[in-house]
Amino acid sequence: MLAAAQPKVEYTYDNADLLRRITQGTETVLFDYDDVDRLSLATLPNGVAVAHTYDNADQLTGLAWQKAGQASIGSIGYGYNPLGQIVAQTGGFGSQALPAASTGTNGFDDANRQLSYNSQALTYDDNGNLLSDGTRTYVWNVRDQLVQIKQGTTSIASFGYDALGRRFSKTESGATTSYLYDGQNAVQEKVGTTVNPILTGLGVDQRFARNDANGRTYYLTDNLGSTRALTNATGAVVRRYDYTPYGQAQATGGSSDNPYQYTGRELDKSGLQYYRARYYSPEMGRFISEDSYGFAGGDANFYAYALGNPVSFNDPSGHFAWFAIPVIWAVIEAGLSVYDAYDTGKTLMDPCASTNEKALTAGMFVGGMFLPGGGYGSATKGALKRTGPVGVVPNRHNANVMVRGPGGEVLSHDRLVSGNMTPAEQALGFPRNTLASHTEARAVQSIPLKQGDTMTITGQRPPCPSCKGYMNRAAAETGATIEYQWRAGGSTQRWTATGN
Repeated sequence: MLAAAQPKVEYTYDNADLLRRITQGTETVLFDYDDVDRLSLATLPNGVAVAHTYDNADQLTGLAWQKAGQASIGSIGYGYNPLGQIVAQTGGFGSQALPAASTGTNGFDDANRQLSYNSQALTYDDNGNLLSDGTRTYVWNVRDQLVQIKQGTTSIASFGYDALGRRFSKTESGATTSYLYDGQNAVQEKVGTTVNPILTGLGVDQRFARNDANGRTYYLTDNLGSTRALTNATGAVVRRYDYTPYGQAQATGGSSDNPYQYTGRELDKSGLQYYRARYYSPEMGRFISEDSYGFAGGDANFYAYALGNPVSFNDPSGHFAWFAIPVIWAVIEAGLSVYDAYDTGKTLMDPCASTNEKALTAGMFVGGMFLPGGGYGSATKGALKRTGPVGVVPNRHNANVMVRGPGGEVLSHDRLVSGNMTPAEQALGFPRNTLASHTEARAVQSIPLKQGDTMTITGQRPPCPSCKGYMNRAAAETGATIEYQWRAGGSTQRWTATGN
C-alpha cells in the first residue's frame, strides 16, 4: 500500500534488531538505546529530542524534551509504589488538571449502567448502549457501533466503519473526514480535497507529526501517549495540553484542530473520544457502551475505564487496560512483533473465534493491536526470520528465544510453546517427559549454543526449578549466558545462568 500524496515509510534496524530510524520523504525520526536495549532518546524530524530515564525495575522515571542548542522545552517525572502503580508525577509537563467541583446524585443499576448524570436521565438499549443522555440521542448499528449522534432531529455527528471495525469516516458540522489506515493507526486524513498526512511509528497510537490548517506540527507525548505539546518546524511550542486524570483536556496557546489528545485517542466535537471498540466520555470517566468482551475484558464493570486507575493504565483498544509504558521492547523485536500482530489481527477479527480466544490473544499481545508496515513501510537490514508458531497459543506457556553472538549479532530467533511432547521427550518417561516439554528446557536442548553466546528467553511466567536446572546445566556445558525474563508486579524480572 502506498498512501497518495505521501512518500513511502522506511524502517532501519541495527545488527541487534533495534529500530534506529523511521524515514518518510525528508522527515526522519531517530532512536537511541541504553546498554540494556531500553529506548533512551527519540529525536523528532524538527530536532526536538525526548530523553527517557528508568529505574532498576525498568520503570520509566522521566521524560525530558529539548532541541540541541536551545533551552529545555519541558519534562515529566514519575514515581511508583511497590505494585508498579504511578503515585507521583512531577515536572512542567506533569501537571494534573482537576475537574471543577460539582454536586449531584448519580444513580446506577445492577448492570453498572449509569442512570442519571448532572440531573439528567440516561437510557440504554438491551445491549447496554447509551440511547439518550437527556440532551442528545445515540444511534447504534447491529454490531453495537455508534453511527450517529442527534440533538432533537438534527444530526450533529455520524460515523462509518470498515470490515475490520475501524472508523473510516466521521461527519461533524457538515464536514466529512475520511481516514486511511496502516494497521490500527490512521496515516492520512482527508477533508474534502485537503489531505493531512500523519507520520506514525510502530506502536499503537504512536504519532510523530501531522498536518492541520496551521501547517505541520510535531507531537510531544507522555507515558500514557497523551499529547502534552505540539511543536512547529523550529521546535517552538505552539500549543500545550493538561488533563484531568480521566482525560478532560485543558489546552493553551495557539489554535489547532489536533484531535489526538488524551492517551493519543481522537477527541470528537461531541466531547466523546473514539477508543476503537467503544466511545469514551472524559466528563463521565466511563465508556458509553458495554465491553463486548464481558468479564474477559478484566473488569466486572463493563463500562469502567482503565480499571479505575487512569494514571497507570490506558486502553487503546476499548477492551483491555494496559500498563501505561512506552513501547520499549516492541521496537526491539519489531520483526517478531509484526508476525505476532498479523496472527493477533486474524484472531481478533475472526467471527468464529470465541470471546475468550479474542480476549486472550489481545491481552497477551503487549506490543499492541495490528502493528503497521504491511506495505506502507519497508525495512532495511536482512533480519532473521523467526521460527516457530505465530501468535499466542492458549493454555500453553509461550516464550520468545533470541540468541546473540559475542559481538551482539543475532544468531537465531525462535518462538517455543510448551506441551505436545516430541517422541524423544515421551521416551524419557513421567515426570521427566513433562518437564522436558517446558519452553525453557526445549530452548536449551534444541537451539545450539557456544562459548560467548547469550540466549535471552522471554516468557510469561517465572521459571520452574526443573527449568532452572536445565538452563544452569546448558550454561555450564556450553560457556554461554542464558537469561530468562518475565513480567511480574509491574516490572521485568530476570534470572540468569552464566557459563564458565
